[in-house]
Amino acid sequence: MSAKTFRGADSKINSCMWSFADYVARSRPLIAVFESVQQARNSEDGHDLMRRLRARVEEQTGFEWNLHHVRHNAYSV
Repeated sequence: MSAKTFRGADSKINSCMWSFADYVARSRPLIAVFESVQQARNSEDGHDLMRRLRARVEEQTGFEWNLHHVRHNAYSV
């Protein structure tokens, strides 16, 4: 398990998520998929992060984006 400082919505490791949101805003694809840990779907902290990422893309593009959490088992895929 990782150190507490390495986890959570405000963790430095999430800088790649913010960079991806900025990339999505610049490239404006029809769909963008974030892969994250299970806690992004199961915890309020994770949900908040995903909503903030979507809000950033919406702010930069001026378009409304839908957010869907999909859980899959990578082993079975």
